[in-house]
Amino acid sequence: MSDWRNRIDMIVNKTKAQLHAKGVDNLEQLRPIFAAADKDGSGALNKLEFEELLSNLGVFLARQELRTVHDHFDTNKDGQVGYAEFVGCLKTSMSSERLQIVKHAW
Repeated sequence: MSDWRNRIDMIVNKTKAQLHAKGVDNLEQLRPIFAAADKDGSGALNKLEFEELLSNLGVFLARQELRTVHDHFDTNKDGQVGYAEFVGCLKTSMSSERLQIVKHAW
């Protein structure tokens, strides 16, 4: 399981790096990217929409990886990744050193 945990952390970090590379540095800029991936307008991403979002960011995954990562982001386990879930996973996945800096700043 730790291999998957490390892999998920790596994928989350790559997603954040790709967002940063695209100039997305805050939640205001992230919302329209998420909304564009939400093809059915449900307010949440199913597995196909989630895969498309990651692909558009340059994060390409094998089926098993995608399923695992989708399940990781789907924190309420309803089969969809909502915006709050997506942001929550991106925000909480940081190194302990960075987390200490953030805690100190706030």
